[in-house]
Amino acid sequence: MIRPAILSVLHRACASVPLFILVPACTGDDASDTSTHGDGGSSDGGSSDGGSSDGGSSDGGSSDGGSSDGGEALAIIGEWVDDFGGAHEITQTQWVQTFGADVFTYAIDSFDNTAHTLVAHSDDDDTWSRFDWTTLADELWYCQAAFGLDSAEAAAAATPADPADPANAGCGGFSWSRLTPQ
Repeated sequence: MIRPAILSVLHRACASVPLFILVPACTGDDASDTSTHGDGGSSDGGSSDGGSSDGGSSDGGSSDGGSSDGGEALAIIGEWVDDFGGAHEITQTQWVQTFGADVFTYAIDSFDNTAHTLVAHSDDDDTWSRFDWTTLADELWYCQAAFGLDSAEAAAAATPADPADPANAGCGGFSWSRLTPQ
């Protein structure tokens, strides 16, 4: 289910706004680059179904499945703005999205810098989401590929977004969202 507040903000910004959020992309060559955070969820390393990145940096080397206190760094950490004026603050442990007066906070449970995916718990409605990211021409894009799910496992197992053409398609029938550094 799409949150009405997000739809309202996005609808005001653009008549044909994507319903999913784009996430910055990172690179990594080791398919075992996964980390788990929070209260025990983990990533199985998933597959990005052909999405590879040629930009960015993982800032942390390979991971042995580390945790928030000793694993690799999430590759998309930073302060970003999307094409609709939404602010995104991504840290090792949370992703905060601000659209006007509406603020949505996701606690990051697990991520995989190689597969360009993260699983997060919404503090706002007690559901789980899967975020995928990619880069194209040195630009970071993200897609909230699954949302409103009952568990971290369901989010991790959700079908990944298609990174082939993020500017035009691949995110639930819409384009991905571009993130620009603030």
